[in-house]
Amino acid sequence: MQWYYAENGKQQGPVEFEQLVALAQSGSLKPDDLVWNASMGNQWAKAASVAGLFAQLPPGVPAATGASAGWDPAATYTSATANRDLMAQARSALDGNWGKAIGGFLIFTVIMCVLAIIPVAGGLISFVISGPMMVGWALFWLNLSRKNGAESDNSLMALNSSPTPSSPIC
Repeated sequence: MQWYYAENGKQQGPVEFEQLVALAQSGSLKPDDLVWNASMGNQWAKAASVAGLFAQLPPGVPAATGASAGWDPAATYTSATANRDLMAQARSALDGNWGKAIGGFLIFTVIMCVLAIIPVAGGLISFVISGPMMVGWALFWLNLSRKNGAESDNSLMALNSSPTPSSPIC
C-alpha cells in the first residue's frame, strides 16, 4: 500500500510502508508528523497512531497511554541494551579516570559528612548548598563520562557566582 507523509508542511511520497518505518526509525518521521494512505479516506493521521510504524516495546513494558501512563513499580521492565553492554560502556567511560571518580566521590562525601556533624549551623549550611552541590556533582559525572576533562573541583562549580561548565549539559 502506498503511503504519503507531511514533511515541513509539504506532502511527500508515495512510499511503501517499509520505507515509512525506515523514516520513523531514522528519526526523519516523528510521531506527531501526519501520514496518509488510500484506506484513510480524506483524513490524515499522526504517525504515532499507525500500528507497527514506530518501534514496538519489549515484552513486559506497558504502553504509556492517557492517565494510566507512567512507571509501575510492580511491573517487570526490560532494556533494549543488555546489561553487559551497559557495564562495558561504563568501564569504557571510566577508563583512565578511576582516580578522578574516586577522588570526586570522596570530596563530595567528606563535605556532606562534615556538614552533617556540625550542630544546627551544619544543617542550615547543608540545606543551602545541597542543590548547587548536586548540580556540580551531576556536571562532574557528565564531564567524566564524556571524557571532557572532569576535575574533582567541578563538584563545587555550582557554588561559584557565575558557573561555566567545561562542556554543555546537552
